[in-house]
Amino acid sequence: MDKRTITVVGMGRLSTPVDLVEITLNLSETNMEYANATSKCEEKLSAVKNSLKHLNIDEKELKTTDYRVVSDYKSVHKENGYVNEFVGYKCTHSLKLELDFDNNLLSKVLASISDTISEPNLHINFTAKDTSSIKTAVLADACKTARENA
Repeated sequence: MDKRTITVVGMGRLSTPVDLVEITLNLSETNMEYANATSKCEEKLSAVKNSLKHLNIDEKELKTTDYRVVSDYKSVHKENGYVNEFVGYKCTHSLKLELDFDNNLLSKVLASISDTISEPNLHINFTAKDTSSIKTAVLADACKTARENA
């Protein structure tokens, strides 16, 4: 006997207030000397840590997500075509800082970091702390709509 399958789809939706801010910082430095590239990147990190210290944010809250040093090249046009020329060693240090959502504090943190020599590439993500209960609630809503659709 041939089995037939019916698939029912449900979508879940949930609105929740923002209570967590994730700030991602990417510090980078390119230098012809490996030691200079890494030490300059370390200076930028120290500047960021000091700026946070003035706001009573523990430097342990700043977590490294990636650290790498790569050879950087640029393409240069020569008589015989394009060739890659060594630009230097590029040190990149990626960090994440999570804070309770407070617009006033966020503004102070961003201003403080911007006033340093670090010149970070910043990305700000607004999210919620308790993601597991949010996922459970969305899944329950999806099941409910699936039953209604069936």
